[in-house]
Amino acid sequence: MDWLRDAVIDGLQRLLVLRLQNSPAEDTLEAVAEIWIEVFLSQRIIWVEKLDQVRIAKAFLKATATFERWEAPAKVLQLLPKRNEAIALPAQQQKYSPMPSNIKEVLDEALYAEDRRKAAEKKRLQDEEDEKRRKAKELVEQELDPYIIKQFFQILVGKHKSLKIALKDILTPEQLNEINIK
Repeated sequence: MDWLRDAVIDGLQRLLVLRLQNSPAEDTLEAVAEIWIEVFLSQRIIWVEKLDQVRIAKAFLKATATFERWEAPAKVLQLLPKRNEAIALPAQQQKYSPMPSNIKEVLDEALYAEDRRKAAEKKRLQDEEDEKRRKAKELVEQELDPYIIKQFFQILVGKHKSLKIALKDILTPEQLNEINIK
């Protein structure tokens, strides 16, 4: 019953493209498809390609129009129209174009775009923090009056506790003692 297998896989592909809530993970798709096919085959139905291929396509089409989350195979089976309704359909059915060969890349791009945006934002913030530390170290390395430096850092450390942590990363213990930071 290759036609039944193809019809179920085609329907599942349509549901997966919608990225419904609770959709199965990518690495489980093959197993999910096998289970769905087993469920369809286990029904007390004598599957007839001429009658049922259209019914299965209609059930999945209705599922893509109505499902807001990933459902069990039973929900799609409930959407199967009666056989006499399927027979009344016009002989010519619209054929959908096949899934593009790069569907995995397209779906990955859509699924992971937000993760990449968050990583870029995290890197930007880290770069800003590194730049602040570099400027603070640069200031310390300049030959300024030690009294002015001491006063400057005591004021900053008093207002910004995170600066105290940053200074401990870039100054030697002697320099920290010099500006009275413990």
